[in-house]
This record gives sequence, C-alpha cells and structure tokens, in this order.
Amino acid sequence: MESESSPASTLARAESRSRAGASDGSRPSDLIAELAGRGVQRFVYTPVEVDGLMEGPGIEGLRAVAATASETGADLVYSGGIGSLDDLREVVNLGLQSLSGVIVGRALYEGRFTVAEGQATLEG
Repeated sequence: MESESSPASTLARAESRSRAGASDGSRPSDLIAELAGRGVQRFVYTPVEVDGLMEGPGIEGLRAVAATASETGADLVYSGGIGSLDDLREVVNLGLQSLSGVIVGRALYEGRFTVAEGQATLEG
C-alpha cells in the first residue's frame, strides 16, 4: 500500500478559465507537465466556464490537457458541463488514452440520469 504522501497518491486539480491562448505558463497543460515532472500521476481537469452548467463538456480544452497527460504518463479525470448521457458519450468517444474517469455532479443531483446509467455509458 502506498503512503498518502507518495507522489502516486497525489491528485492535482487543473482548471481553465478560457485561457487556451495564454502564454504565461498558466495553461492547465503547462501545470500538468510541470507537476508530472515532479511525480504527480493523477489530475482532475475542470474548465470552469462549463462547470455546473450541464450544457456539455469543454472538449477542445480536454483534448489538449489529455494529450499532455498522455505524454507524461499521467491519468486524467474530467469534470465539468456533463448534463446528459450524450455528454458522457461525447467524452468517451474521444478515445483519450489518459482519461481514467469523469466526474458528474449536478446532473446526478437533478436526476438527469442514474449512476448505473452513467457507468454503463462510460463502459460502452
């Protein structure tokens, strides 16, 4: 069993605020690359502009972040904008190697689908 302080048990959150073109090193991809270089192996990515809206995931940002996670060998969990099973399918259909999970909150609270339906969608 791993120690809670070991890098393998550390999870870092990377958020974006519509700054895909930022050049100051503040992009989530930059953060993931830097922290992965320090041993962090798992990340949660949340584009805050879609978080809680249930209007669909931030796909473009997710692609870029997932590519960086894949390059560094890190696992990525996506969070934000999921409001339907179609949204989950959209994320899964990207076929992102580094994606290990999706966080769904409000859609479950509001009964848009069940945990079992969501899990079945993710498992394809």
